[in-house]
Amino acid sequence: MEIPLSEKRKTKGTIEYRIHPAFRLFFLLIAAVLLSASVLYGIVSLPGLIIGIVSLLGALYTEHWVFDSTENTVTYYSGIFPFLKKKEWEKSDITGFAVTAFMKGAIDQTRTYDLLEKMDTKIAKPTLLPFAPELRIRITLIMKLTNGSTLIIDDSGIRSRQRLTSLAHRISSLTGIPLEI
Repeated sequence: MEIPLSEKRKTKGTIEYRIHPAFRLFFLLIAAVLLSASVLYGIVSLPGLIIGIVSLLGALYTEHWVFDSTENTVTYYSGIFPFLKKKEWEKSDITGFAVTAFMKGAIDQTRTYDLLEKMDTKIAKPTLLPFAPELRIRITLIMKLTNGSTLIIDDSGIRSRQRLTSLAHRISSLTGIPLEI
């Protein structure tokens, strides 16, 4: 299951990229239904308890990026609600953003770029068959740091390529940090 992150402009110089609140509400609803059913009927089953706890943890989990051009920072929050881990980078710590592609299970990644080029030039349309090679391509939005490390901001399937690319353009233009496509 893939939970996509959603973009939100909080203020003029800020882009927030986070788990959509609807997913949290969904997980909270599952936990509430299981808890209320066990209270009403007086039956607590182990599978129901496990699903309820996992749903509650899913509702409390956050993954949140804040790109702030006014303070020239990028901040990342992750973890279960009361125990969030916060990491912050100054603009000077970041060398750039990049949108990359790779094919899961392939040693030779040149085929990935051949398929992407064919899809770009409309020579081949992406097939939707369950085992089509195009569906194994993952598009990744990364942030490169001055110390040589890279951080994955988002990773998604080929169908989200345009969304991640346009998000990368917006982040790059907001922060003034270069973008590689």
